[in-house]
Amino acid sequence: MSYDESKDYRPVKDMFEPVSLPSKEYMRFPLDIKIEFIDTEKKIQLLEELKGQKYVGVDAEWRPAPHRWYESKGPAIFQIAGKNEAFIIDMIKLGKNSKLNSMLKSIFTHKNTTIIGYAFASDISMFHKHCPQLTFINDIPKHLDAMKVFTKCYPDSKRSGLAVCCEMLMEKKLCKQEQMSNWESRPLRFSQEHYAAMDAWVLVQLQDKLFEQAKKQKI
Repeated sequence: MSYDESKDYRPVKDMFEPVSLPSKEYMRFPLDIKIEFIDTEKKIQLLEELKGQKYVGVDAEWRPAPHRWYESKGPAIFQIAGKNEAFIIDMIKLGKNSKLNSMLKSIFTHKNTTIIGYAFASDISMFHKHCPQLTFINDIPKHLDAMKVFTKCYPDSKRSGLAVCCEMLMEKKLCKQEQMSNWESRPLRFSQEHYAAMDAWVLVQLQDKLFEQAKKQKI
């Protein structure tokens, strides 16, 4: 039997896009959306763009437990997004940074801003347990849990995850392939960054559609 080069294993190229196939069925970012990875104190100032925005989406990721004896180190990244930008904050490097805490507090407490999470209570618990010095998470004057709105709008839905919400309202799937990946590894893969940024940014995009459904159903 002759050697067939076409059958050689070739690793999938790491790209900033959904991992799931066919990729055209999944949410991806418009080309004009700004994505930044914040891993130095100097870059914290980039978050100024979020101050005063009407809606700011938030999410966090931590390493899944590889075995029952594993003790979590807490959030590895924190994602925060506005209408036209998304930021991934490296909590391993900046998790104890006072300037980051001050910046996030100014965003979270701005009178014009509603912070949107999706079942964000578990994320808050992780911050309380592992990052007590980050006090911004203790004061969220205007906080909306988008999952609660979704379950009220669709009480008959058997599932209520963000991917289900996204597919129903945005008519696009949300790639979740990277959800259980190692978020403590550095550098993150581009596909991890895409997943992480999307989970925060899509919350802002979903908000008007959720409110529209709530209004129709007089919720």
